[in-house]
Amino acid sequence: IDASVDYMDKHGMLDLGGDLHAQFPGRLIDAELPKLPRPEIGKILAASIFGKQTTFHPALEIPKQSQDLITIMRTIQKHIISNRLRVNEFFRDFDPLHTGKVTVSQFHRGLDALGISCTNKLFLSLPEIEAIMVQYRDPSDPMRVCWKTFEDDVDQVFTVKELEKCPCLDVISPPRAVSELPQKGGKVWQQVSSQTRDLCEEALMKVKHRTMKRAIMLKPLFGDYDTHNNGHVTRSQMRQCISSNGILLSGEELYALEERFNDDLGFNYFWFLREVEPKRHELPLFTGFISDMKKLNAPKPPKPVERNEKDIVMVLAKIKSKVVRERIRLLEFLRDFDRHNEEVMSRQDFKRAIDNCKLDLTEGEFETLFEVFGSIKRCDCVDYKRFENVVEEAFTQSCLDRAPLIMPIQHVPTNDCERNFLNFEERKTMCIALQKLAKKPEQEMNLMAVLEDFDRTKCGTVSQQQLLKTLAVRGMMNMISRSEFDIICKGFGFRRGLRDEVDYRAFIKALDILYATNKYLPF
Repeated sequence: IDASVDYMDKHGMLDLGGDLHAQFPGRLIDAELPKLPRPEIGKILAASIFGKQTTFHPALEIPKQSQDLITIMRTIQKHIISNRLRVNEFFRDFDPLHTGKVTVSQFHRGLDALGISCTNKLFLSLPEIEAIMVQYRDPSDPMRVCWKTFEDDVDQVFTVKELEKCPCLDVISPPRAVSELPQKGGKVWQQVSSQTRDLCEEALMKVKHRTMKRAIMLKPLFGDYDTHNNGHVTRSQMRQCISSNGILLSGEELYALEERFNDDLGFNYFWFLREVEPKRHELPLFTGFISDMKKLNAPKPPKPVERNEKDIVMVLAKIKSKVVRERIRLLEFLRDFDRHNEEVMSRQDFKRAIDNCKLDLTEGEFETLFEVFGSIKRCDCVDYKRFENVVEEAFTQSCLDRAPLIMPIQHVPTNDCERNFLNFEERKTMCIALQKLAKKPEQEMNLMAVLEDFDRTKCGTVSQQQLLKTLAVRGMMNMISRSEFDIICKGFGFRRGLRDEVDYRAFIKALDILYATNKYLPF
């Protein structure tokens, strides 16, 4: 009986209660269907077919594949240049004889130290390290690795070896293949289907529109889940952050976002927030500082040369006036640049020596001196001895031993220039104004005492307002008009700094001379 029951149960003749089917054997279907081949089972994820995923388990993820050697080397180069590391610092201690070779275990330890030597770690799997060691293994000794060759290949991300042999070579650092290398575990976005890319762009626009309209800050929510502060969260945490803010996205749109921003560490929310919350692009302050410094240190454009700068007589008169007033010996400044006593010097040395004298010459005046006192025998040189003899004539006259009866005349410096030049009508008006002011002598008015009170530095000049106050205090301003006063200020003007002042000593002296030479009419 037991054998019969087992037979009927095995062949499907009994129902769940253990009884025979009501219409046995009419309802029994005995058919064996052939099995269809399903090669995608266990190799392709269902999420990649349906475009969405709701469960996240490590068993459902695609097994990680080892990278090829070129990608591994580019990953190491990107790690090196982003953290500014030197490869030889991790291998040279294992090579005391400087042979450029280390053992396999030492090379493995050096790569491990290279990966964990900074904040951004570089994790290399054992098959990847073995692929590198196979590539750089010593042909003569299989137990050693040529670390020096490995260093040269990695350092190509900075520059090219023996660049001095090809000075015209254009080096791009880092290479484009290294700078555009995708994050490990991430997908190349250009190779993703166009439908997924369009869904991702639509999802980004929805998130951006919702955050701008409602002023939602997503970064604090992501930061609560990011305990290690590495810019990554899990996929489920990303979905919680988006849904908790009332941003409704479909499963396909969420999966498209994960396809773009996912890598080995999880969802890169730093990159996601840069796309969703774009900020105004601001140049670093250092860039503006560099441009300002370049403008400051740039050579200034040459000023237009004035007529008096081309006149050698005016230039020498200016130099002689400066030398006589300040008692400057030019030879003491010029001889220091003539080490071999050749009586010539270069134009640059001549300008340095003149600048030390503080003669305040312009570039146009220097060019005039170069043309007149340029050396005949040497190009771009100045015959400074001849220049010094010409300037020395302001104190004495040369060759007096040949003409002992000549009376030398000392140079009298003058302040005449184009700014205080008066035409005929202005000179006539100035003479009339001075004649009016000279009717009251200095002994009575005592203008000098008031003007000296204004001249605190005792430089011999005062401003036009101070001269106006002095004449008004002494009651002499009523004797002349305002136009006559302006002409007097122009005639006795003196350029001091960036403003025009009045030489009050020459003004008082002119009044004294006019008072002494006027005709005395007793009746």
